[in-house]
Order: sequence, then structure tokens, then C-alpha cells
Amino acid sequence: MVNRRFDECGRWTTRTARSLVAVGVLAIAAATGCAPDEEGAEQLEQQLGYPGLAEAAEPSLLASPGGGPVANVTPAEAISAAKTAYAIYERIDGGGLTLAQAKDQIVAAVTAARISIESHIDAIAAAEVKACARSAVIDVADMAAMTPDSLQSFAFRATDCSTLAAAYASAASDKAAIDQLGFALDVVGPIALVARRASGLSTPGLEASLADGNRTILTRLSPSCIASPLYGDATPRILEAQLKCTAYNGNRGYDVAFVYDWKRRALPAFDYTNARNDAMAGTSWEIANAVLPPLLAP
Repeated sequence: MVNRRFDECGRWTTRTARSLVAVGVLAIAAATGCAPDEEGAEQLEQQLGYPGLAEAAEPSLLASPGGGPVANVTPAEAISAAKTAYAIYERIDGGGLTLAQAKDQIVAAVTAARISIESHIDAIAAAEVKACARSAVIDVADMAAMTPDSLQSFAFRATDCSTLAAAYASAASDKAAIDQLGFALDVVGPIALVARRASGLSTPGLEASLADGNRTILTRLSPSCIASPLYGDATPRILEAQLKCTAYNGNRGYDVAFVYDWKRRALPAFDYTNARNDAMAGTSWEIANAVLPPLLAP
């Protein structure tokens, strides 16, 4: 039985699915918004004996954990906005930007990617984090119109939201949920930082909290990585090893490494950096990996 969210598109019976598979237009059905969600697709896959049906459904139209479809999610925009906001914040004073310039540029970066950011926020199951993150993204556009008191209040609320996202990420067991919480953490984080600076509040405590939160994201979402030495293709001096990392969502990254004089010594610890980065592209791990070093810088 498929998910009833899609009843308005007509019931997805076994006969309907057989017809779609037969003519190869499942992708067209997905594009119209009448595709089954992930659970429904897997059930149809079992009924039909058609491996890969679940993967054929368009991911951007699958139901979100928060309820309702997440349409046209573009992770790259949200990721770029978060990275940019942190980079702008780091340039205040010593990096050539005034506080006013940094505030304006962070507001512009978040506003430009608002649709993508809100798509990730809407996928958060924790109602408290979803509400406060969405509020921060909406209210940041009006920072210039805030009175000193309202700006300080906004700074406190954004700080509470970022620490709440970090706490939920630390406690959650589902990696998809941790991923979405990571987006909330690193979109609201720089908003809270610049709001605190603009209202005369301190920032070291929040910076430390954001660093801890991003460590959590990196640790909890770390991909599994393996090396496969190609002994059959090795020469007496050179051994090639294929490196593969797999993210929680099934994304994979690959790389190769070469070991010289491999018969005379044990295999080294391989550097999975490139494979790991490729596997985790499009997740909040990518943001955390970029912003943690500057957060830890003295």
C-alpha cells in the first residue's frame, strides 16, 4: 500500500506501476508530482519484482520527514550561503569588512538562498528547531530596521536556536535527521554571530558552541571508507589501491593511491580526503568541514 499523500494523483495500484515501468515513464510521473514516496516505491518494488524502482523516483519529490514533499531542493545553494556567511563574518575588522558591511552581506547571502535553505529547514523533524530556524531566516532580512532592543532580542533567539540544533544533532540517531539539523546549525550560526556583534554582545561562547556542534556533524555523518589493493595488477615495485568512501545516503566518492616498494613494507594508512569529500558533497558535513577550522582559529 502506497503513501496516501499522493491520493490526489490517483491511487498507485500495481497495475498502474506495471504500466509506468513498461513504458519507462516513471521519471515523467515523478516530474508531475505524482510519484510515490520512498516507502511506497520500495513496496511497489517488492510487489513487482522490479529492482531499482525506489531509486527511479525523483529524490527532490519524495516526502520529507517533516511531512509533505520537498520540491526542487538545491543543496548547493544552501551550502554556498552558509559557507559564504561564515567567510564574511571572519572578515570583520581584520579581514577588510566593517561590521555594517558584513551584516549586509550575510543578510544578502541568506536571502538569496532562502528557498533552498527553507527546503532543508522544512525537512527537520524537531518542531522547535524547525520553527526557530525558519524564524531566523525570515527575520534576518529586517535586521537593518530593528531597534537596539529588538536586535539584541533577535540575537538571543538566534543563539538559542543554533545551540538547540547542535543539541538535537548530538542526541539524534537518524543520520538523515542529523544532516538536516546541520544545515540549521550553520545557517543560523553566522546569523547569530553577526547579530550578537551588531548588538554589542560577546561572541566567543557562541563560536565555541558552533565549533562543538560542527565537530558533532563531522563525527556523526563521517562516511565509511575502504581501500582495495589491486594485487593482480601490481608490479614488483608499485601497487595501486582503489579508495572508496560511502556516505549515509549512499553517495560514494572514489580515489586511487599508489604504494611503492609494497612487498618490503606494510600497507600505509591511506589518505581518504578526496574520496570522503566527494561522498559527502551536498550534505551539511560539507559545510562543517569548511567552517570548523576558522571557528577554531585563535
